[in-house]
Amino acid sequence: MEGETVEKEDWRPLALPIAILLAAVIISGTVLYSANAVNTNVHDLRAALLTAKAPTGGTGGTGGTGGTGGTGGTGGTGGTGGTGGTNGTVVPDEQRAFRGVANAPVTIIEYSDYQCPYCKRAEPTVQQLLTDYQGKIKLIFKNFPLPPTMHPNAQKAAEAAECAADQGKYWEMHDKLYANQDAIDVASLKQYAAGLGLDTNRFNTCLDNGEKTAQVAADQSAGQAAGVSGTPTFFINGKQVVGAQPIDVFKTAIDAALNGTAG
Repeated sequence: MEGETVEKEDWRPLALPIAILLAAVIISGTVLYSANAVNTNVHDLRAALLTAKAPTGGTGGTGGTGGTGGTGGTGGTGGTGGTGGTNGTVVPDEQRAFRGVANAPVTIIEYSDYQCPYCKRAEPTVQQLLTDYQGKIKLIFKNFPLPPTMHPNAQKAAEAAECAADQGKYWEMHDKLYANQDAIDVASLKQYAAGLGLDTNRFNTCLDNGEKTAQVAADQSAGQAAGVSGTPTFFINGKQVVGAQPIDVFKTAIDAALNGTAG
């Protein structure tokens, strides 16, 4: 009304609390952002460390062109004992021990681990295939030992078979390792070599000095390049079959290879 004075509300007493509240909000947001950034950095660092520690499986050595070791034995089912390599060399596939027929129309390459129970389970199937397709299959076994945290004796067992190949008894050692899968420590490997009639001084030196580590590493590298990630893995004229599959799975792949229809 005329003559009355309208008093305005005075907000100044609230200014300080409002400013404090706004400051608290800003600080909280900054802290939260920083915490998220730190968590992200920690996660990235952990991933980098895990990547750095992850095993790559190694690479095979250059290994020369074959070996001067033994000339191969009977090698089991119609195969050969293979030729051994000199210290540290890698034996090419054409000089390796095989079972079956050298010029067979179907080549099976098996990547396996002597301490792997599934690999042992696949052995009777492989033997049956060699019988059922006699004269049509060439089998080559390649080493793919899993990490020592899983199979601590697999690496030396693989080396033992290769050391035996130097004396023409690859398949004899191969069969002995699977038959005694629960006892393939180094001491047992040396006992098996003696039992097979090998020159134990030569065998023990080969095993103790790691003369076949390059061969085993080359097999692993080849397997990784072919897509092997577990054992056993088979390649039947290049067609991959993974695991201890029923025999019919293998026969289907072999028949397709024989008929020229393998994909």
